[in-house]
Parts: sequence; structure tokens; C-alpha cells
Amino acid sequence: MTAAGDWLERRAAVGNRPFFLMVDTWDPHEPFDAPAHYVRKFWPDFDGGDVPYPPYNELDGGGDGRYKLALGRAAYLGKARMVDFWIGYLLDRLESVGLAEDTAVLFLTDHGFYFGEHNYFGKSIGWRIGPVSENVSAVGEMGRSPLYEEVAHIPLIARVPGVARGRVPGLASMPDVAATILDLVGAPPCDESVSVISPDATSLVARRDVVVTSWPMHLPGETTQAVDAASRRFSGFMPITVTSGRWSLLYSHDEGGVELFDLPNDPRQSRNVALDHPEVVHELHGRLVEYLEAARCPDVYLAPRRRVQLEATVD
Repeated sequence: MTAAGDWLERRAAVGNRPFFLMVDTWDPHEPFDAPAHYVRKFWPDFDGGDVPYPPYNELDGGGDGRYKLALGRAAYLGKARMVDFWIGYLLDRLESVGLAEDTAVLFLTDHGFYFGEHNYFGKSIGWRIGPVSENVSAVGEMGRSPLYEEVAHIPLIARVPGVARGRVPGLASMPDVAATILDLVGAPPCDESVSVISPDATSLVARRDVVVTSWPMHLPGETTQAVDAASRRFSGFMPITVTSGRWSLLYSHDEGGVELFDLPNDPRQSRNVALDHPEVVHELHGRLVEYLEAARCPDVYLAPRRRVQLEATVD
């Protein structure tokens, strides 16, 4: 943040010239190792000792597991508080060098985190199954990792000169961020993405009725480093989340089948109603296929995802 602030000051010194600056804080991210004074607001006796690293697995429901979860949550909140402080610092620098009134600021993240929700601690199910070697930091297996709301529903906050303040209740997707930036600089949009700024540039709008949240489109047996430095093989097809204004579909054509949740009436996603609403399952699955086709997803990844095994949801 200090480096970004210094960059803004140098930019301001050369006059009113367009710029694009992306600042990746990485945090709040594990390990949850913020300085102790940030954590003590949420864990008063915190002494800066070891904070448990999320196991990327189902939650250990015993006393030790509950303690680690509570301490991990407090340390995470402390790190979020630290990031909040430094974002404020950067915005103050933007103001102090006279660029705030002419600069659009977009704030977003890539995913959320489970702290006991759905009996998970982490953001996925992954475990090590092999030794560390010279060429591979670790070898492991990536288990079925559903993307519930706690992971899939992420912030998108935009402050744009001339755009009125307000909260937009609709949906936007990560590809729309690029389209919005292109719109701000007067460039044409790419593919099917849409800007979240109104045509007259006076308000923020939500143009999508369905959004897709997905892991990389790997096949079982392929590897990923999407979680950390460890290379993990996918044990199966990872679920893809398709969200509309009311419904959340967690789709997988093989293990685990599909899950469907009525978000207004079940915000914690505790009751799978896929068998009660098969027409919704098929409609949202069709929208997923359309989305992947529009994104020119290679057929080797798309073909196995064209079907739905609704009966797999039966216990």
C-alpha cells in the first residue's frame, strides 16, 4: 500500500494523465498472521502465538477443533481489520495528491471462506497424499469442494466520478469487471461481458439475471495449484455454482449430483430442494451450458457437463 501510494504521488507530479493501477493486497488470506494488536479486538488475550492453518477439510467437531476454529476466525478478522486500515491509507493518499475526484476505484475479491459453515474450515477440501520433492512442493488430492454462498458471494464496490451512490441488489460477475474498466476508458467490451455502469454513466446497474462461479474447468485426474503451492489432483468433477436472484444451483454431473437452494427462504443453504424443483435445476443447468458455450469452453471440458443426473441427489 505504501508503494502504491508513492506511485500515485509520482503520477500526480506529471500532471493529469490517465492511468490504471491494480493493487493486490493478498490478505486477508491464510496464514492469518496479522500483528497481534489487530487480533486483540476479537481475541483480547491473543499473545501473537501460533494461529491454526485452515486444514482445508471438514471441521473437527471436538473441543480442540472448536478452539482452533474460534481462534482462526478471530485472527482472520484481525487481518481483515489490518487490510481495512491500509485501504483507508491508500484512499487518503489518493485524496492528498488531488486525484480522488477524477479516479474510479473498484474494490473486489476472489472468494470467501468457510469458518464452520457446512461443516468446513477453509475454502476447499484438499489433502496431501505424497512427499515433498525437489520439483513439486507437495502432492495431494482435491476433493469435492462445493462453492456455497460463503465462498461464492463476494463484494464488488465501485466509486466512480459522476455516478450516484447507491446499492445495486442485482447480480454481477467477475468478467464484468474487465468490461467496466474498458467502458470507463471508452473501449469496446469483450465477449459477453457487460459494464456495471449505466449507459449515461450516472449510476451503477446490475445487468445479469444469472452468474456462474466455478473452479478451473479440470477433468478428474488433472492437477491444480488453485489453493496454495501444493499440486493437487482432482478426485472428480468440481461443482459449479449457478446463481439467479432466488436460486443457487450447485451442479456436478457425477459424485454428489446436484444441490438446489431457495436463497430467500434458506439463506444458509441447509435444505436441498432439487427434487422438489426439477424444472429449476434443468433451467439453470441450461443457462450454465449456454454460458460455457459463449465462453468458448473446449469441448473436452464442456461435453461431460452437458447432462444432469438429478437422481444422484437422493440419499
